[in-house]
Amino acid sequence: MKKLLSIMLVIVMFLSIAAPVFAISLFPKGQIRGYAWYDVYPNGKPSKSEKPASGIAVYYKKVATGSKWRYGATTGKDGRYAIGVANGIYKVTIKYQTTTKKPVKVRVYKGRMILPKYGANFGLKVRRPIPRPPLPPRPIPYPLPR
Repeated sequence: MKKLLSIMLVIVMFLSIAAPVFAISLFPKGQIRGYAWYDVYPNGKPSKSEKPASGIAVYYKKVATGSKWRYGATTGKDGRYAIGVANGIYKVTIKYQTTTKKPVKVRVYKGRMILPKYGANFGLKVRRPIPRPPLPPRPIPYPLPR
């Protein structure tokens, strides 16, 4: 009886250590990463003078399963975000008008994001103020001296 209990104890200890390792190898976690910024010069590329967009919600869905859009992450103060996902092909988007293509198609393979090369980035459109027409010259209320 004691021998059976000790064998069961060894098996339980082994499973408690091996199960997480086995699960990680079956379902490797990868990350979808990206950057969001206010694209003042609407060229789709971030420049040093353009500020990062913080607090932007990023959504994703898996292409193969045709799942619904799910909340993934919110951009930080530096405009960057990361979403933990399993291997597969995903679409990533935000709910703002952008100067970049959206949704962005992303491939995660062996725990690494393969496509696009530099991440799923979004340049947010910036509303520019409408220029006012110049005011017409005011009429002079009295006659000019000659």
